Amino acid sequence: MIDNSSVHQGNNIRQIRELVGLRQQQLAERLGSNWNQQKVSLLEKKQKIKPHILQTVSSALDISVEFIQYFDSRYARQLLKCGSRNGYMQQQTSFLLQKIIELYEKLLESEREKYRITQYLESL
Repeated sequence: MIDNSSVHQGNNIRQIRELVGLRQQQLAERLGSNWNQQKVSLLEKKQKIKPHILQTVSSALDISVEFIQYFDSRYARQLLKCGSRNGYMQQQTSFLLQKIIELYEKLLESEREKYRITQYLESL
């Protein structure tokens, strides 16, 4: 399984929110009436976030919890730079972000499968 012990989940939420093009207030509105801009700001400063809150945020951003947990902005920003060189940044951002999400989801599923196989082999 991928080690995510040093991942700053709040920072990942901020980066994903920015890539999607949302302000903190807009994310707060998606999260529901108990949320506001200040609460989102505090959330984005937390290293670790409770699982039920991660689930709520991932639903609001239409991504998986694992995408937040394993997000690496270096790869995402590099892919987005490719589009900006040709002047297609705004048209391609949504498409590229969706592709990044798909790739991460495939990577995570692959890691889960490796983990399941390892667990099975260890049980023999």
